[in-house]
This record gives sequence, C-alpha cells and structure tokens, in this order.
Amino acid sequence: MAPRFIARQLAHPTGVFGRVIGLLMNRHSARMNAFAVEELAPGPTDRVLEIGFGGGVALHPLVQSGAFVAGVDRSSTMVKRAQSIYATAVAASRADFRQGSVEALPFEAASFGKVLTVNTVYF
Repeated sequence: MAPRFIARQLAHPTGVFGRVIGLLMNRHSARMNAFAVEELAPGPTDRVLEIGFGGGVALHPLVQSGAFVAGVDRSSTMVKRAQSIYATAVAASRADFRQGSVEALPFEAASFGKVLTVNTVYF
C-alpha cells in the first residue's frame, strides 16, 4: 500500500481498510488511551467528550464509568462503528457519537466537564 493511502486512512478511516486501520490504531494506542482515561477519572456524574476517538479504544472504559460519553470523529466509518457497538448506551441517552471536527464541534458550547484526545494533534 502506498504511504499516502495509509496516511489518509489514519487521518480519516473509510470502508473496509478504515475498519482495519481502526483496529490497528486501537492496538498501537491502547496504553496511552488507558493512561488518559485513568487520569481523567470519569464518574457517573461526568459529561465526557472524546475528540477523534478513531477505533474507539477509550470509549469502552468511558462508557463503563457511567459517565455520559460523547465523541466526535471525522470518519463516518468510525462514528457508525461506535454507534453500533454502544447502541445500548446511545439508546439510553448515555452516549452520543457524531461526525465532525475539532474546529467546529457538533455539540453545544460548555456541554462537557471533561475532554480527552489521544494521537490526534498531527491530523
């Protein structure tokens, strides 16, 4: 695979390759995400936003914390995946995943008390 194709998939995963890239991103960033979630220490009364959740490795512990969890990602493939995996939390209004960017967050201002992002600055 060409380096540019891989770089595009890392920045904006799409289709079958995007799902594979999401799994690889999860594997590569698992320790960093675990550390970020631990430092964030989400609790049941928190409203947490993850910017650029990609493969969603931090979403599981966030949802398990009982916090309201929202996520924004540029990739519709990753958003659909998160909505499917956490459909129960979404249906219970405990989670909300949207396509968008950090430059124009698709959420109301001051909606979150805690925010995290891992491995996204270079995108």
